[in-house]
Amino acid sequence: MVSIMAVGDSIGYNIENENLSNLSSIIYNSTDIFIFNLEGVLADDASLSNSSSSAVIICEGFPSHQSTFVSNSTFVDYLKLAPITIANLANNHVFDCGATGINETKKVLEEKNILSVGAGQDLQEACEPLLVEHKGLRIAFVSYNFALENLVSAQANRAGGASMDACNHEYNKIRLQKGADLIIASIHLGYWSPNVNEEQIKVVQHLFRLGVDIVIGHSPHMPQAIAATKGGNLAFFSVGNFILRPDYVMPPLAHTTIVPKIDIYPDNTVNVTIYPVRIDNEGIPHLEEKSNNEIISRIAKDSDKFNTSLEIHDNLGILLIKQYLE
Repeated sequence: MVSIMAVGDSIGYNIENENLSNLSSIIYNSTDIFIFNLEGVLADDASLSNSSSSAVIICEGFPSHQSTFVSNSTFVDYLKLAPITIANLANNHVFDCGATGINETKKVLEEKNILSVGAGQDLQEACEPLLVEHKGLRIAFVSYNFALENLVSAQANRAGGASMDACNHEYNKIRLQKGADLIIASIHLGYWSPNVNEEQIKVVQHLFRLGVDIVIGHSPHMPQAIAATKGGNLAFFSVGNFILRPDYVMPPLAHTTIVPKIDIYPDNTVNVTIYPVRIDNEGIPHLEEKSNNEIISRIAKDSDKFNTSLEIHDNLGILLIKQYLE
């Protein structure tokens, strides 16, 4: 069996790192692969000013559109929570410190033995699928950002994040060339809502039709419905935030999140367990311990709209998918 756990938007901006020592109680030690969306840049020598000093990374961001999220590199020490840990970089904050910030972030992650996908110094690097192999299962990860695409997307000769249209991946070719048994796409799509919008549905359907098996969504900052198709595809439209404390007050639903654990068995059965999580006012996630909590109940109700039955047992959401892999 191979286990994968995934979480949404995470950044050490405004976070007291020592408060993150509880994360291992959420991301269980039995997990083989852990993927998180790194919502920003890792840079120890960063300046949020217009200083021309060459000793610091200049992080100007896009203040007319969004906040600028920069974190000390020690933040990700707390996120190395599985033997294979992956940082998704395709999001609207990956370019907050320009090309230098992307380069520094990837350098920090590599030094800390954390893999990454979804950004680079040019389009080819940003679009390069990440292949991991564990217990004989080969998984290809791809990653796409849809927020502020015109500002933060990589181009042929420009650094940035991966976008679906620019990457134009051929998933059947990825299976053949990489020998991938499974293709998982992370998508950063949607904005501050608990409800799945039409664009999210169209993008997920498009990815499924072309050969992606699992879609893990984030960006709406709130957890959303889960969809499992008759063909065995699986989509988490949004897993919500995970570690986030912006300079403004977030709405209550942005303090709730879900953490899926995807167990893939040798007989191709997939078992999904959904853990409910609540984020405190300091931006720190905690497992929700209330019985019959509203987090899982709401996700189960919303998932019904996608003909997906999420059962609730002992405060957890349970979803069983048979014959997932071909």
